[in-house]
Amino acid sequence: MSTAAWNTARELRIKLKELSLNLEPEKGKHSKYYYYWLPKSVVNLRDLTILELSGLELGYSFSFPSLKSLSLKDVGLAYNVKNDVLSKSLLDCPSLEKLFLSSCYKFSSHHPLRLQSSSLKLMEIKSNVSLQVEAINLEYLVLDLVCFGEINISACKAIRNLSLINCEWGKTDQSSFEDLVSNLPHLENLTLDTKYYKSGLERLKISSQHLKSFKFSNGNYMIKDVTIKSTPKLTSFCYEGNMNCNISLESPNLLNGKIVIKDYPPNYDTNWFINMINFFLNLNCSWNIVTLHVFSDEALIMPDNCKRICHSPLLNWKHVRVITRTRYTVRKSDLRYVLMWISPSLKTLSINGEDIF
Repeated sequence: MSTAAWNTARELRIKLKELSLNLEPEKGKHSKYYYYWLPKSVVNLRDLTILELSGLELGYSFSFPSLKSLSLKDVGLAYNVKNDVLSKSLLDCPSLEKLFLSSCYKFSSHHPLRLQSSSLKLMEIKSNVSLQVEAINLEYLVLDLVCFGEINISACKAIRNLSLINCEWGKTDQSSFEDLVSNLPHLENLTLDTKYYKSGLERLKISSQHLKSFKFSNGNYMIKDVTIKSTPKLTSFCYEGNMNCNISLESPNLLNGKIVIKDYPPNYDTNWFINMINFFLNLNCSWNIVTLHVFSDEALIMPDNCKRICHSPLLNWKHVRVITRTRYTVRKSDLRYVLMWISPSLKTLSINGEDIF
């Protein structure tokens, strides 16, 4: 290589800002996979601002003073290398704002991975690892497929947005979850998703002085009771699941809500409509816009004998948008009559985007 070519290559290496490195592990004997180490040439890229690593091992620490975003997918530690290597490396990235960990199952399980950063603002963890997070300016946190008992975020008091997705919770962690939410003084948006995983939780109480939005997806391994109170700033609520979950909601504000009912019975009988009315009654707050997702419009058309059994819940809904998965077949007047019976204060009604009134 000529001197000019070498200088050009060296200049490109020094000024490199973004790098995505995906190294497929090599298959050895007995179907064992061998992972490559992070190349030392990467460690010398001092101007990196975005680094994405996948399918390799860390054998030594790194330092990137300008790094803003770090993504580690299927990354582990080399043999006899302790978690301290990654902990020290993150300390040596003083500008880091975003951290993504995914499928990093090869970190040591004997000692928690300690993540310390005063610059970190966003973190997403999709891996069952043991973590102690000390990020005083962390505002956005996503925990996906983690064991709650293995995560310590008590030092992260600045969190505003928290998403807990398919996490594994034990019954003993119920109070820990409630304490976590109540002890985040700046929490504004909370997402709890248990659709595809057995959470281990059965009952929840949510109390938060600054909470504005709560999204809750309840799966087959359902949480049975949810109580939401002492949330003076709550203005948005979303629920996805079946109606066997008892949700008690108190809010002094006019709410916007989305309710996705996942029950698909072979026919809509008396028990269905009684359960539906009882479910709505527990959500008897002052609502502005309610978006109601059901499989069929027949799920809302209560027969007269059900109305004789159930008194009108007299809900305070202002604007209702009905979304169905099937083409609606009932008469507009019937749908209007039922919704007005449920909520006499109703001002507007639409179904699948078509205005009824």
